Amino acid sequence: AMHWMFNRRIMGLVELERYRIFYIGTLLLLCSLCYAQSEMQSNEFGCIEYNFQFNKKSVGVLIYAKEGKLDMKKPLLLFCQGSLPQPLISHNNKTVYHQFPFSRDQMLDKFHLVVVSKPGIPSKIHLDSLAKNRSYHEKKTGKPPKEYTDNNYLDYYVERNSLLIDLLLNEKWIDTSKVIVAGHSEGSSIAAKLAYVNSHVTHLIYSGGTPYFSRILSTINQDRLVETHKGPIVKHDFDYWRNVLENPFDTSTNHGWNIYKGTYNFSESASNYIDKLSIPVLITYGTKDLACSANDQFRLASIQNGRKNISFMDYIDREHNFFGVLKDGAVNHDDFGWDMVVDEWKQWILNN
Repeated sequence: AMHWMFNRRIMGLVELERYRIFYIGTLLLLCSLCYAQSEMQSNEFGCIEYNFQFNKKSVGVLIYAKEGKLDMKKPLLLFCQGSLPQPLISHNNKTVYHQFPFSRDQMLDKFHLVVVSKPGIPSKIHLDSLAKNRSYHEKKTGKPPKEYTDNNYLDYYVERNSLLIDLLLNEKWIDTSKVIVAGHSEGSSIAAKLAYVNSHVTHLIYSGGTPYFSRILSTINQDRLVETHKGPIVKHDFDYWRNVLENPFDTSTNHGWNIYKGTYNFSESASNYIDKLSIPVLITYGTKDLACSANDQFRLASIQNGRKNISFMDYIDREHNFFGVLKDGAVNHDDFGWDMVVDEWKQWILNN
């Protein structure tokens, strides 16, 4: 496995370009080594299973195609899901949950949808084996598997997903004229850096992210809502961040299953990568999302810098997952906004 050591200061353009050239060259070697070990088969959940080797581990991938078939050549849309060690499919006799927050049918007439499993987490599993939030924990420890905690950091996902893109582009059913990477919440950080690193990506959709100090600022934003004078939670967040900076590559779980390395790596400002892109970029967010202010700031900077390739769509009175918000601030789970948002994703892709 490659380990990338990032200086705590923001890397300049020269350093980033050197990193990109080194990365792409290494991926070409990895691609030739891993492609022969991939395999594909249909399953009973209306998708195709694809497996490939990465860091000597098998990685599960689900590919969704119109009517479950790959007989029509279409562009690839890779969706990077958010946090939590959840399987791609969880099910029982009555219900099946897929790792998409939106209706897949909206996209399948134009694209093949792809989603990748979390490290050490089964691609599909019965709901009885999961916690209430559908997270996967080991029975003995009650915690996520070590393979997950050791690899739950930004560069792992970027390196792995970039290799997957390179592998899939060899498939005859992929139209390589458009390669779209979309990510929501924590997945937005993966998508942003992936679009910078992999030169095959032609479109980036950055959704529900925090473009500055991504993970740690998101944590602070959440804790600001619940802290009081008697319980200054955010002060502990800043102390925690100091500890992370002193041990940025610590992978122990002594501080919880979000390892220091993960917090440090996921707290890179996604704006650093988006600012370097010349491809079309769409940024979507709800105005009631805690990250709204950070997205508004990035929007102001993009206008000031004359960035014509970056588009913004804000959704009034919608929260992080695009549900409506009532006047008292409560989330209205009957007001589902994802299908509207993804329809606009689709139109933006087709028009750019």
